[in-house]
Amino acid sequence: FGSSLIAVANAKTLKNDIILTLSIATVLLILIISFSVKDKKVFLIIFIPTVLAGGIALSALACLTPAISVITLSMAPIILAITVDYSLHIISHQKHKKDIRATLKDVAFPIMVCGIATAFEFISLFFVSSKVLQELGIFASISVFVSAALTLIILPQFIDKNKTSHNSEMNLLENMLDKITRFEFDKYKYIIITFSILTVVFAYFAFKVEFEGDMLKINYMSDELKVAENNLKKINDFTENTAYVVSSGANIEEALKNNEKVNVKFNKLKSEKRITNFTPVSEILMSDSTQIERIKAWKYFWTQSKKDSLKSNIQKFAVGAGFNQNCFNGFISSIEKNYKPLSKESFNLLKENLFKENFNEKDNIVNIVNILKTDKTHRSELKAQFSEFSNSTLIDQQSILMKYVEYLNKDFNFIANISLLLVLIILIIAFGRIEIGFITFFPIFISWVWTLGIMGLFGIKFNIFNIIISSFITGMGVDYSTYIMQGLIQGYSTNNKTLISFKSNILVSAMITISGTGVLIFAKHPALNSIALISIIGLLSVVLISYTFEPLLFKMLVSKNGKNRVVPVTLSNLLLTIAAFTIFVTGSIFLNLCLLLAILLPVKLKIKKLFVHYCMFYSCRGLVYLLFPITKKRINISRENFKKPSVIISNHQSHIDLVILLSLTPKMVVLTTNWVWESPFYGFVIRFIDFYNVNDGNESIINNLKPKIDEGYSVLVFPEGSRSKDQNITRFHKGAFYLAKQLNLDIVPIIIHGAGDCMRKGENYVRSGKITLKIFDRISAPHVDFGNDYHELTKSLQTFYRTNYKLLKKDCETADYFADTLIKNYVFKGPLLEWYCRIKVKLEDNYRYFNEIIP
Repeated sequence: FGSSLIAVANAKTLKNDIILTLSIATVLLILIISFSVKDKKVFLIIFIPTVLAGGIALSALACLTPAISVITLSMAPIILAITVDYSLHIISHQKHKKDIRATLKDVAFPIMVCGIATAFEFISLFFVSSKVLQELGIFASISVFVSAALTLIILPQFIDKNKTSHNSEMNLLENMLDKITRFEFDKYKYIIITFSILTVVFAYFAFKVEFEGDMLKINYMSDELKVAENNLKKINDFTENTAYVVSSGANIEEALKNNEKVNVKFNKLKSEKRITNFTPVSEILMSDSTQIERIKAWKYFWTQSKKDSLKSNIQKFAVGAGFNQNCFNGFISSIEKNYKPLSKESFNLLKENLFKENFNEKDNIVNIVNILKTDKTHRSELKAQFSEFSNSTLIDQQSILMKYVEYLNKDFNFIANISLLLVLIILIIAFGRIEIGFITFFPIFISWVWTLGIMGLFGIKFNIFNIIISSFITGMGVDYSTYIMQGLIQGYSTNNKTLISFKSNILVSAMITISGTGVLIFAKHPALNSIALISIIGLLSVVLISYTFEPLLFKMLVSKNGKNRVVPVTLSNLLLTIAAFTIFVTGSIFLNLCLLLAILLPVKLKIKKLFVHYCMFYSCRGLVYLLFPITKKRINISRENFKKPSVIISNHQSHIDLVILLSLTPKMVVLTTNWVWESPFYGFVIRFIDFYNVNDGNESIINNLKPKIDEGYSVLVFPEGSRSKDQNITRFHKGAFYLAKQLNLDIVPIIIHGAGDCMRKGENYVRSGKITLKIFDRISAPHVDFGNDYHELTKSLQTFYRTNYKLLKKDCETADYFADTLIKNYVFKGPLLEWYCRIKVKLEDNYRYFNEIIP
């Protein structure tokens, strides 16, 4: 039993496992591909890019390192599953397109993005501390990237470009895949809610994942080795009680001096029976200074009188005792000899023959390793015994394992952070949009959470092999997310349902990949065996999340209620919405605080209400001007100042209207609907300052408004009653004009343009744009120019609004006004189309000429 036998047993087991799992994986791959690919001529072609890429990767690795590790070779089934996936995507997509050129147009971009992103994912292994992982990173990254490139270059040459007839009859596997791919996970709320809850639960358990600190648990131990180990422990239990004291120095002389200090402690501990034995390095190899001191002590002891006395006594008694007279000449010569410190050659000779394994010289640091043997009772005491030595450190098996776990933890965190960041950057660059990059990245990140959460939930620990497989799962997540996103973009831009084809390809790929990694369950080596379960969990997580959340998030950007948005949601608009909502909530809190302050003030109720009115006025004005991405323009024909009470009427396009109108004057009350009246944000405020609910009835409202009119307040009414869906002027209700007649108030007409484009009815987000507010001449009571009664007044002003809105619309809706809307409709249709649109619109001066000549 020993480390050499364990290493040999692990190597043999890994080799046998590789042969077994690779064989099973190959058979499964052939079976799945046979069902997926009906054209048998294409069958062998699929493996050509994979074989060539593997050969190129091995050749490149051979140029960099003289030998290839067993771990790198053990990952062959995984690399095979990833690389053959690219070929299968082209073959599967060809069945739907029936034209190789159209197929390449669809899949070339996602395949290259996947190849580059996955290659960078594996390249991140090059920066960890393990050389084995660095080697694997080089091999895997070259294999993946080259395979992706060769798939696009070689495979189309072997596919029959003129072949258009395909057997439309589907086999059992294809029927099953078709049913799954046509099922839209993102349309079922219970699936979304279930997956969301699982994500939260798994996120909690993800922090409970631990690293395997016991290396023996990921080593293969045959029954014979286990028996030998147990027998050895019965004889000698020192294997469990070995400690190491390492003395360091900038050179050998300094290291020897430091080691001599701890050597004194060794002898003391041995005399106290706290240790049973130790490596006597400093008993034999001493520093030059120590040798010189001992030589001086030798000379000081052997004075000339002592030497003469000893010689005299030997000569006197040796012959009488039966010895030859010259028998002790050698001893006498050693006393007379002039000793010097060991030469460098003699020192190195002793070191190489006796203590070769105890010395370690690297990077201008020399370490001397002393091996201590102790029993279990004194093992815990040793650490404190050597704490006084600054240049010597005690290391036992436990501290070594803790250091190993620490390095593993650092490596895992590095891979998790750096590789995911690289993938995110590549996806953003590839798709040309931050929004698309993040949505594509979302399933990758959540699959990490799911994988870690399931590991934490069931107590599965990380080891060096799990770190490798985590890169693999992320790589496959990149592939699946990219294909789904490409299908979504193509469906949005061309209305072609290529997403079904991509989803079908992903399912086949997942089956192939799971066959490549799942077969490791048959491996005897515990490390390889542990990979199978984690890879299956990770891959299934990626597929489910990609099928569910990616379409959901993408559709939230481009559509609502099954119809495409007029303008898709972009990151800038999303940030603007968040900013607007934050300002709105802050303003609501401020108004409620003002209301509380007003209630506490010892002044008249009328003054309290006026104070809150002014607070609302300045809050709305602040909100209007803080939303700087929205350009505001006010046209005041007659320079209306709203000092004289009136009925202010306005068209109603969005929630922004009310905020803009409230910023015109502080002395204004509004007729509102139920949901505004009962708003949790500002309901208490508007009720306090005498905003009235239209459902209270005209007579009640008139009675309540009379005192407010006497105080100089104007009344704001939206004659349309609700926001317009298409921003055009809808039918006017008679309430506003009835009030104007009954209260004998002037009417101030206001037309708003552009607010509906900045925040459409039914939309929950704000977008940048331009809002124009036009204040027309005051219509003095009794409004005879517009009718004798409120019925005629309603019809006349409705016509007035429709006529003037068309005129204002014609002035505002220029080529520049619609340029941003035009570009935004192409932002999620692929980077090439988006930038072509941007450049073309700029070169054509926003199509101003066409806008002017087309009626």
